[in-house]
Amino acid sequence: CSYTAHFDTSCRCAFQSARAFARFLTAGITGVTIHMIGRLQGTLLIKGDNEILLDINGVGYEVEVPASTLLQLPEAGKTVVLYTHFVVREDAQHLYGFFEVQERSLFRLLIKVNGIGPRIALGVLSAMDSKRLVACIVKDEVSALVKLPGIGRKTAERLVIEMRDKLNGWQLQYGLDQDPVT
Repeated sequence: CSYTAHFDTSCRCAFQSARAFARFLTAGITGVTIHMIGRLQGTLLIKGDNEILLDINGVGYEVEVPASTLLQLPEAGKTVVLYTHFVVREDAQHLYGFFEVQERSLFRLLIKVNGIGPRIALGVLSAMDSKRLVACIVKDEVSALVKLPGIGRKTAERLVIEMRDKLNGWQLQYGLDQDPVT
């Protein structure tokens, strides 16, 4: 198999995973992150508890969504636009969808924290709105964070330590300096 510009996906190459292939594609390029399927627009077919089915030109995409996104979606048959995060693992591929770009960005920050995977991050965003979550992290409210599903004391403390500095720009966006958290 040749690693030139023409890459035949049917050949058996030396790549053990999608990550290895992504490393190959970005070799020599620093600071590059490959994101696939960043946005979907299509007809909403089915709304489940935490998953939807979206029809795009005859292809049905199963997308896992937080409760906040689920509440903002129209009834079945209407057009929907979702911002997505695509996770590829050796045993599965998952699409996570969000109504707002900021919520997807917060999801991406959450899954970078050690001990928080996509399922826990989705649960966190379902249990607490983005503004409140950012406020809890910025204001070191560990007691509020431990009430979230899948978050214990150590993980809550890690969330605060690892995300506090990354959320400085969010403070102005959500007006946290003027707006007390209730």
